[in-house]
Amino acid sequence: MCCSRQWFAVLILPLGLASGEIISVDVGSEGSNVFKPDRIDASVGDVIQFRFDANEHSVVQGNSTTGCYPVDNGGFYSGRQSKPATFQVTINSTDTIFVYSSVDRECQKGMLAFINANTVQEVGYRATVIKSIENESPNHVFGGVLSNSNATADGDAKESAAVATTVLGTTTVVALAMTAFLAM
Repeated sequence: MCCSRQWFAVLILPLGLASGEIISVDVGSEGSNVFKPDRIDASVGDVIQFRFDANEHSVVQGNSTTGCYPVDNGGFYSGRQSKPATFQVTINSTDTIFVYSSVDRECQKGMLAFINANTVQEVGYRATVIKSIENESPNHVFGGVLSNSNATADGDAKESAAVATTVLGTTTVVALAMTAFLAM
């Protein structure tokens, strides 16, 4: 029985302690229509922190084959942000992620970022963006944690709070379960 407790601790402890690097990306800083940096190398567990200033922009995970449209399943969307805010997305795989701003025609004008993309993928995505007639925005914020925002009554603030509460709640439950089990 003693060994099973030790293995349980070894397996579950990393869940509460594991953390990746925080990688900051400025979204439209100083009045620009660019992501800085626009090429990001991220590992599993890293957090991409998109930082908005007072200009209106958004962050959308793009579909790899259709420029300026969100991915079909999963992904993330920050909502339109026109005041200082941050939107944090945790990287769950090393797959390529295409990012664009869905405000006006910013995507077609090149407001793009690439996470874990090689040059061929970047060039290919830029080619699909040029052919895009319009941008598409998801209906609500999802896939990350939004803070210090101008979230409106359409649910953005509630969803962000729910995401943060879920993450904190899960960590607390895991820590309590581990403590109770080890105390046996």
